[in-house]
Amino acid sequence: MTYSPTFNMLLASLSPDIAERAAAAILYLGLGVTTVAVLRHARRHGSDPFVGAPLRRHRISGTAAIVPIIGFILASALFGAVLGARGGAAPSEAAGLSANSLAQLVGAALCLWVAAEHYRGGAPRFLWGNGEVVRPVGGAVLYLFAAGALCEVTAVATKWMFQFFDPAYTFNEHQVIEALRDPSEPSWAPAALWIGAAVIAPVAEECFFRGVLQSMLLRLLRKRWLALLIPAVWFGLAHSTQMHVVPAMILFGVILGIQYERSGCLLGPIVLHALFNLRTLTWQSVTAGQA
Repeated sequence: MTYSPTFNMLLASLSPDIAERAAAAILYLGLGVTTVAVLRHARRHGSDPFVGAPLRRHRISGTAAIVPIIGFILASALFGAVLGARGGAAPSEAAGLSANSLAQLVGAALCLWVAAEHYRGGAPRFLWGNGEVVRPVGGAVLYLFAAGALCEVTAVATKWMFQFFDPAYTFNEHQVIEALRDPSEPSWAPAALWIGAAVIAPVAEECFFRGVLQSMLLRLLRKRWLALLIPAVWFGLAHSTQMHVVPAMILFGVILGIQYERSGCLLGPIVLHALFNLRTLTWQSVTAGQA
């Protein structure tokens, strides 16, 4: 398997054996942390995970929630055309993914604009909630163990089902991994792809799916579970380039939604999402190198 020089440098200190052991340790630790946390909360507060959850005061409507979507679509078409033209007749995979990242930045900026116009306290309150940042951000590490374990179990079960019903099904790799493995990609591609996956995507997706959409649905539906479940399903389907990971991504969306509802601070889900993507991307990068 051939990699770009920059990608080889990134993976030089890692090995599949180390990654395998780390993944197993995270899995068992995550299952343990999740079990203890659920039992502890049930003993103190019963079965409702949203006891004491803060209110988010805003006027985000369905019309306002459409603004980031339209902005993302238009920006995606624009940046795709520009980077595609620079790539010639056959634009690279990295160019398309970079165009998507730039469009996500536009979408995130529009989410902040919507928050500034419709959130009591504006964009700062939208991001920081009641101002208690340390606990939600620090809690992202604990949520990471839970999300990593539960999503891994779900992903393995889903793969087993795909193989059971269709033994010839091909489990394709993530587009970012495929682009990183391509030695014909330009020298700037690895840095752009890692930043896009581990920084830009978590910020943009959490601003929209949790910050705007989940908040808007909670205001309209008045049901926390339904308000977080709808964005979680949409979030999972947004990863349908790998159909076998969609159930795991829906579950991850639910975990992100729970964290957001419990804290009211969007920085927590952003950090959790970034750590999750970084962990997943690193793991797939190391194992892909041995394919």
